[in-house]
Amino acid sequence: MAEPEVLDFLIAIRSLMTVGRFSVYKCHFREDVAQHSYLTAMYAMILADLEQQKGIRVDVERLLRMALLHDAEEARTGDVHHPFKHQDPAFADSLDSRALAWFEALMGGLPKDLATNYISYRKASRDLSTTESKILKAADKVEALLWAYEEYLLGNEHVRGAKIVEDILSKLDGIDLASVKPIVSETRKRISST
Repeated sequence: MAEPEVLDFLIAIRSLMTVGRFSVYKCHFREDVAQHSYLTAMYAMILADLEQQKGIRVDVERLLRMALLHDAEEARTGDVHHPFKHQDPAFADSLDSRALAWFEALMGGLPKDLATNYISYRKASRDLSTTESKILKAADKVEALLWAYEEYLLGNEHVRGAKIVEDILSKLDGIDLASVKPIVSETRKRISST
């Protein structure tokens, strides 16, 4: 029967609370992947609502499912430092492929239909041709930006020196969503005044 395996999955996913993000940086506030996933989903919802106000059609349920699942494999793999992961496109693609395999293994304890659906959401989150995946990517970056920005405001010279805020802002510049542009602009304005 599937129920004990579902319980095993539910227990396994709780490991996201113990997987730290930005682990190579000295920081005032530690963040784990569970916190990141929640905030990414919250920001995705807000960005989706802002896009919908501008007449853009967004499947919010799909988006939120994608957001909640987008880093689930990190319950098993840990968080890979962004500059390391993205040092080379072929390396990043290889890591993403392996992460998907770990994600699929993590879903293995769920009933087949659920696992198949969740795997399709995880795959969809990497396909940047849809509005939902663009919003998710933006929300993921905004969440990292706001962590770094808070560290920046608290005077964290380690984070400032690594230029994390500036790097994330430049990545957000490449996401074509009207809802993101004011966030990027306002963040730049506030940074230049500090």
